[in-house]
Amino acid sequence: MALACCAVHGTASLADDAGAAPPAYDASRWSYWGGDAGQTRYAPLNQINAANVARLKIAWRWSADTNGTGASNNFKSTPLLDDGVLYVPWLNHGVAAIDAGTGKTLWTFEPQPADIGNGTGSLNSRALAFWSDGREKRLIHNTLDGRLISIDARTGRADPHFGRNGWLDLRDNLDDMRPRVDVRSVSPAIVVGDVIVAQSLPRETFKKEATPGNFRGFDVRTGKQLWTFHVVPRPGEVGNETWEAGSWRWGGNAGTWTMMSADPKLGYVYIPTDTPANDFAGVDRPGDNLFAESILVLDARTGKRVWHFQTVHHGLWDYDNPAAPILHDIVRDGQRIPVATLLTKQNLVFTFNRITGEPIWPIHERPVPQSTVPGEKTSATQPFPSKPAPLSFLGYDENQLIDFTPQLRAEAVEIMKRYAKGPLFLPPIVAGENGLRGTWINPGYGGGAEWIGGAFDPDTGVLYVPIRHKPYAAAVAKADPARTNYAYLPSGNHVVTGPQGLPILKPPYSELVALDMNRGEHLWRIPVGGASDFIRNHPALKGLKLDFDRMGQYDIRPGLVLTKELIFMGESGSLPGQTGGPMLRAYDKRDGAVLWQEAMPALVTGAPMTYMHRGRQYVVLTVSQNGRPAEMIALSLDGTSESGAPPAAGVAVQAAPVTKTAAAASVPVSAEELALGGQVFGRLCAACHGATGQGGVGPSLTGRTDLANVALIIAEGQGQMPPLSAALAPKEIDAVAKYVVRSLRASPSRAPSPGPAMPPPEG
Repeated sequence: MALACCAVHGTASLADDAGAAPPAYDASRWSYWGGDAGQTRYAPLNQINAANVARLKIAWRWSADTNGTGASNNFKSTPLLDDGVLYVPWLNHGVAAIDAGTGKTLWTFEPQPADIGNGTGSLNSRALAFWSDGREKRLIHNTLDGRLISIDARTGRADPHFGRNGWLDLRDNLDDMRPRVDVRSVSPAIVVGDVIVAQSLPRETFKKEATPGNFRGFDVRTGKQLWTFHVVPRPGEVGNETWEAGSWRWGGNAGTWTMMSADPKLGYVYIPTDTPANDFAGVDRPGDNLFAESILVLDARTGKRVWHFQTVHHGLWDYDNPAAPILHDIVRDGQRIPVATLLTKQNLVFTFNRITGEPIWPIHERPVPQSTVPGEKTSATQPFPSKPAPLSFLGYDENQLIDFTPQLRAEAVEIMKRYAKGPLFLPPIVAGENGLRGTWINPGYGGGAEWIGGAFDPDTGVLYVPIRHKPYAAAVAKADPARTNYAYLPSGNHVVTGPQGLPILKPPYSELVALDMNRGEHLWRIPVGGASDFIRNHPALKGLKLDFDRMGQYDIRPGLVLTKELIFMGESGSLPGQTGGPMLRAYDKRDGAVLWQEAMPALVTGAPMTYMHRGRQYVVLTVSQNGRPAEMIALSLDGTSESGAPPAAGVAVQAAPVTKTAAAASVPVSAEELALGGQVFGRLCAACHGATGQGGVGPSLTGRTDLANVALIIAEGQGQMPPLSAALAPKEIDAVAKYVVRSLRASPSRAPSPGPAMPPPEG
C-alpha cells in the first residue's frame, strides 16, 4: 500500500498557532470566494434576521449580459468586496467593478487580446483573487483561456509591472518534461502573503502522455514564477513509487479545477486534487498515483509539501475532490483544535488537524472489490472515515429505488439488471461484459457533495452541506491503437435514468445536511426545494397523493452562505446551469425550517455572499438561465439601497456594459477600408507580426478589440515598434486599425505571444 498520509512539520511555533483566534471580522470585505481564506462562507451579520427576513426585497440588479446565450447562461461567480466595491469575473476573460450600494458599473476591464486561443470568454469563472499591502490593491484573475492577469482594483487597468503588460500565459513553464498544451481554469487562484498560488487544468489529448496540472507560486507584484510542485512526483520526490512501471513519465492531470483554501498565519495552502488521466481506466498508470485525489497541503512561500492524505487510491471513478477544504476549529475535551474538513463526491467527510495532518477521527482502510478489466491493478483497500458518517447511502441498495407504485419499482429493478452493482468503489467493467452496460456508481461522479462545498458556523460548530442524489454508470472499452496509445478508454458513461424518464432513486433528490463537527455527528437533513414540474406532471404519478414539495430539486448544486441566524441558499446551480428552480430561501440555522422564499429573475447559479455597506446589510448572488439576462442581484430589508426605496413596480433589469468585442464588431467599416488596411498591413506589418497576425518577430495581433489603442500605437509606436504617423496618412492608420480588430481572429490551436512590441492597454 502506498503512502496515504505523511506530514512534514516540526517547529513549535506552528503548534502554538493551533486554535489561535481568527482575525477580526470586517463586514465591509469579502476577500475570497468563501469570504475568508478558510472558505467557511460565514458572516456574523444579523441586521437581516429570523424576525425580519420576510421584509427582504430586491434592492438593485446589475446586468453582466442580457443575451442569455451560451456565454452568459451559467453565471457562476461570487463577487469579492473591498471598500464599497464589488468585483466579479466578466465576459471575454474580463472583470467588472460595481458599486456595492447602488449596483452601478464603476469600470470594466478586458484583456488584450480578448482571448488567447482556448477560452470561451463566458461567465463561468467562479471568482477572482484579491491582494493588498495596505497601499496597493490587486485583483488576480485565473482565466478560462489560461492567463493569470493582475488588475489594479482602483483603476481597472492591468498592472504594467506584472508579467508582460499585466498578464502571464500559464501554458509557459507548466512542466519542463512535457509538451506545451492548452490550459484553463474555472476557479480563482489564491493569494497567501505575497505569493499567488495558481492551479491550471491542462487540455487532455487522449494519449497516455498527459500533462500534470502542477501547482505554481508567483510573486504577486512581478509575476515571477517562484516554485513548481509536481503533482506527479519525479524520481527522488515523495510518492514517485506510487506511479509504477515508470508511469510517472507520462501520467498527467491530478491538479485541481476547483477552489483552494489557505491559513495565512501558517502560510499554508490546502488543495483538493483531481483524478489522474484518464478518469476511468488506469491500466496505463499502475499504482496508487499520488498526489491525485488527495488533500495536499503546501507551504505557499516555498511550494514544499507539508502533509497530504489520499482519499482515493488509483482512482477509476472520477472521484476528484471537488471542493476547497473548509478550515475551521472544533472543540474536543475542552481543547480547541484547528482542522481542515474535506467534502468528497462520494459523500465521505474527512477531517484533519490542519497543522499536522493527523485525522481527527480514525480513518480505516477497508477492502474493496477488484477490477475485472484485463491489466487493471486496483487498490486492495480504500479509506473510509469513521466520523462523520457518510452523507448518504453508498453503492447499491435496491431498497432505495423508486417505489411510488409497484409497477415503477418493478421497472426500476428490471433497469438495474443491465448494470454491475455492489458497494462503493466497485470498478468500471468492460462495456458489454456479461451483457451489462456498465458499473453503477453511487454517489455519482458529479457528486454527492460538489464544488460549492459547504458552510461552517464557528459559533455552533455546525457544518452545512448541500448534496444531490444522481447515480451514474461507467464502463471502459479497449482503445483503438490507430487513435490512441491508451489501453482502455471510457465507453458510454451516462446518468442512470429510472422508469419512464423518472429518477431511478426515491426522493429526496437533493438535501441539506447539518453536521455537528465537534462530535462528528449528523444533526438534521432537509430536502432542497420541491420536485420539478416534469416530476409533478408525470403521467405515471397522476392521482397519487405524493408530497412533491419535499422531494428536493433534481440535479442541482446550490451554494449557500451563513449569517448569525440564517442560511441563504438557492435551488439550482448545476454545471450546465439549466436545472432546478428560481427560488432563493432563507432557512433557520437551528433546524432548517424555511423562513422566507422568493423567486429570483432566473436560476440562482452562483453562491451567495453578504456584507454591510453604510449601515445596511445586503445579500448578493448571481442568476442566469437560457434566454434570460445574467445578473447580479442584491437584496436588503424593504429593498432599500443607496439609491433609496425601490420603485413600486420593482427594480428593473439594467442595460449591460458593452464589451470591447461587441464595440469592435459594431465599428462601421467599409469593404474599401478593410482592403486598404489589409494592403498596408501586408506591406508594413506582416514581416514582424505574420501574414495573418499570428506573431513572429513581433507579438500576435489576433483577437484585439481595442480599436482606439491599436490606432494610437500604429501612429505613435511603442516599445520596439517605430511610429508610423510620418509614413501613413490618417485614413491609412484608421484602416489598418480596423483591419486588425475586424479581420484578425485568434486561432484556437495556438496561444498568441504577449510580446513587447504592441502591448495590451491598461484597461
